[in-house]
Amino acid sequence: MRNLARILSLSAILTALLCVTAYADVSYPVIGGNIFFDKDSGTITNCESNVSRAVIPREIEGVSVSAIGNSAFHSCAKLTNVVIPDGVRSIGHNAFYRCFALTEVVVPESVASIGENAFAYCRAMTDAELRGAIGSIGNYAFAYCDALRSVRIFDGLTSISEGMFYNCASLSSAAIPNSVTSIGASAFFGCSALANLAIPNGLASIGEQAFSGCSGLKKLAIPISVQSIGNFAFSGCSALSSVTIPGDVALIREAFDRCDALTSVAIAEGSSSIRDEMFSDCVNLTGVVIPQGVVSIGDKAFFYCGGLTEISLPDSVASIGNQAFAYCDALRSITLPDRLAVLGDEAFAGCAQLAELKIPERVASIGGRAFHNCANLTEMAIPKSVASIGEGAFFGCRNLERIDAAKENANYVSADGVLFNKSRTALLCYPAKKPQTSYEIPATVSSIGYVAFSHADSLMSVSIPQGVSSIGMWAFLECKALRDVYYADTKTKWEGIAGLDNSYLLSSGIAIHYKDEPLKLPEVRATSAPLVNGRSVRTADLNGLKELTLPIEVSAEKPKQVSFIISFYDAEGRFVGMGFLKRFVDKSLKSVTVPVTQAVSGAASMKIIICGANAPIPPSNGYDIT
Repeated sequence: MRNLARILSLSAILTALLCVTAYADVSYPVIGGNIFFDKDSGTITNCESNVSRAVIPREIEGVSVSAIGNSAFHSCAKLTNVVIPDGVRSIGHNAFYRCFALTEVVVPESVASIGENAFAYCRAMTDAELRGAIGSIGNYAFAYCDALRSVRIFDGLTSISEGMFYNCASLSSAAIPNSVTSIGASAFFGCSALANLAIPNGLASIGEQAFSGCSGLKKLAIPISVQSIGNFAFSGCSALSSVTIPGDVALIREAFDRCDALTSVAIAEGSSSIRDEMFSDCVNLTGVVIPQGVVSIGDKAFFYCGGLTEISLPDSVASIGNQAFAYCDALRSITLPDRLAVLGDEAFAGCAQLAELKIPERVASIGGRAFHNCANLTEMAIPKSVASIGEGAFFGCRNLERIDAAKENANYVSADGVLFNKSRTALLCYPAKKPQTSYEIPATVSSIGYVAFSHADSLMSVSIPQGVSSIGMWAFLECKALRDVYYADTKTKWEGIAGLDNSYLLSSGIAIHYKDEPLKLPEVRATSAPLVNGRSVRTADLNGLKELTLPIEVSAEKPKQVSFIISFYDAEGRFVGMGFLKRFVDKSLKSVTVPVTQAVSGAASMKIIICGANAPIPPSNGYDIT
């Protein structure tokens, strides 16, 4: 019993102490209820939930009010007005967090610091005046103040903190004092009403996404004092039409991504690079001034800049990154600098208007799909410096007629406009617009590259040598005229090399002929040289020719539909014109007159092929005239 009495006595003492601690704060009546004050620290500590207006006095019970404590008015949803007395030195973290009805706040000159989230989610607040030389304002201090229209901050503050005005969608005016040297990440993120912004000359850094989504911002001049800009700093500023960037600014990545209204950019001298995705998706960008000294264009730097029609790169540029100009579908002209050494993957992919491009003599590497779908390119010269060409570099270049590798190139060679590796064991690219209807792959070739023959619309037959052991993915993609493949080995071996990624080549519309399968001889053949005006055709007759008469012999008893194809070539073997006729024939027919369907100029020779109406016969059925 004695021990129990001692325990009860201790319990009573502890209860008393707890009660003293719990009620140590002094209550002070305001409209709607009470606020609570800690006399020992001079801090407003709490607020009753029904308080609607709080005029905080300078002193409570003779003690000066020096601080608004952490979470002091947290979630006081009915609070519409608060008066903070001069003498308060600090406003704590979350002090007015979620005071949804608070309409305005005036922070007196005495306040030196404001804590994180201090006024966050004060969604009715329209104005905020920060009168003093506040040394620090915590992160997200005014975040989600949806109605906040203007903020006035006096000199003294050195940093706009991270997310300070995050998603303040109504903020139209925010004067940044000259004392500010840094703007933190997401500081003005989503401030869509912000139309004018004066950045002070002393500013040194702008953080990631600092002004991202400021869709009302129209013009921007970044002062020369700025040393670094964070990633996505102005991303989504959809009304921004012009930007001036100092030359020595660094760390820009996707800084102006999706700035849809941006039409002109001027970058001052001193910058060494255009960073990754810096102007990605700036669809209306038409003018860019890139100064001397820039050595690299980053990945996706101008990706999907659909309004860009031309661009001049300074001589200092040595590398163009992956997809740097990809899908600039209006780009017609670009001069690559002589110092350029690296052309990245898909660097110009989708530049459908680009009709001419000279690769400089120092380029060592051309990336995969570098010119994918550059539909207007007609020819390409590979200089001697090129040591590597990525897969599918010319994939989708539907009007490419030839690729010529320099004779001095140690890694690549071209034959009749077709690109091979130097040893001619790999066929890399057969230009899509090459006019020949049949092609015999050289016997040296052991591999056919990725998309090597893709979009070769004129190709009707191809002969593949026995030594080929691999056929790359989509090698014959969209070869819509292809009907016959002649493979110089067995069906069994063919099934091992054709691959699962060549569904087009293996389609039912293409006949595969093997060496162990006898070829069918044609039922129609030419019996002599073609005639013009009743006499044998001569080289001098070829230019300006309108039609040719071809003596033929037909073994078929019943009418058979046949195609007669005439191809004309100049002295260097380049295609210069074409004649074509499709008609039904039988053994009673002794000759056909073939109209020349494409005008001929500069012809020195011709070749005639007779084939089935929809499937060509082997090239040996041609008739050469020289």
